[in-house]
Amino acid sequence: MSFDWETYVELAKELSQRSEQNCLRNSISRAYYGVFCICRNLKYLQNYRGDIHERVINEYRTSKITTEKHIGKLLGDLRRNRNDADYTDSFYVEQSFVKRVLLKQMRYLICLIAMPHCKKNTLV
Repeated sequence: MSFDWETYVELAKELSQRSEQNCLRNSISRAYYGVFCICRNLKYLQNYRGDIHERVINEYRTSKITTEKHIGKLLGDLRRNRNDADYTDSFYVEQSFVKRVLLKQMRYLICLIAMPHCKKNTLV
């Protein structure tokens, strides 16, 4: 049985309700990884070795499908936010920022749901 990455999305929402920096940073990180892994799996790249993050983002960015290009841009933005939250000591996270990041992450899911090859009931 494969892991349900949507649970990371739910965890991100729960963590965003807390005010502690570790929770807010983790919320951004879980939001990114939840969406990233859903996107990765839709492209059947689970077993790819190398810089998987860049590969998945580029796979979407360079697509001929407009929706996928949009997903690639948003995923790149969310990755930058996740990198700041995970690695930048001086990065202070406001709750309002986390909520904006999570709104962006939810747009990914909406875009993915709209894609013809995606089963709607797996991402809502």
